[in-house]
Amino acid sequence: MTIGGATVPLYFVSPGQINFQVPYFNVTRPTPATLTVTEGTLSATITVTVTPYAPGLYTTNSQGTGQAAAIINGTASIVAPSGAFPGSRPARKGEFVSLFCTGLGTVTNRPMLGAPSPTNPLAATTAIPTVTVGSMNAGVSFSGLAPGFVGLYQVNIQVPDTAPSGDAVPVTLSIGGVTANTVTIAVQ
Repeated sequence: MTIGGATVPLYFVSPGQINFQVPYFNVTRPTPATLTVTEGTLSATITVTVTPYAPGLYTTNSQGTGQAAAIINGTASIVAPSGAFPGSRPARKGEFVSLFCTGLGTVTNRPMLGAPSPTNPLAATTAIPTVTVGSMNAGVSFSGLAPGFVGLYQVNIQVPDTAPSGDAVPVTLSIGGVTANTVTIAVQ
């Protein structure tokens, strides 16, 4: 499989689905790119649109809704109501949380396609997203590729002191004028 002339790493293939890593494109606006799937002597080509940003927040239900795939920094605790997942707990106001996402655009210290993201120096996004927790602006301390993972973005935020408390506090993320799906975290 190629997109824009670059061979892409495949992570899953079945008769109805192909999962692959999209290469980093240096585009400033929606741009057409050619996607070609080849199997033996057969091939199919379509035109797809590549955009600078297409943010999406991961969720624990893998559907893009509800509970965020987020952890409390420095722990393995999912930021959810206590007992919802093994070891989960609400975030405290002022605490740092890591959100996991996709589509945040180009990064510094870009790894090779299909290679894990570096740990030193980190691969940071060239644009900084805006994140809200319960409609309150959250400070972003890092935005970039999650170290040691392939193509996974991580955004570290500080839960605002003014954020509301609850089991399902809405979290939004915007970058480059594009807003991701809304997810929730638990805040005490």
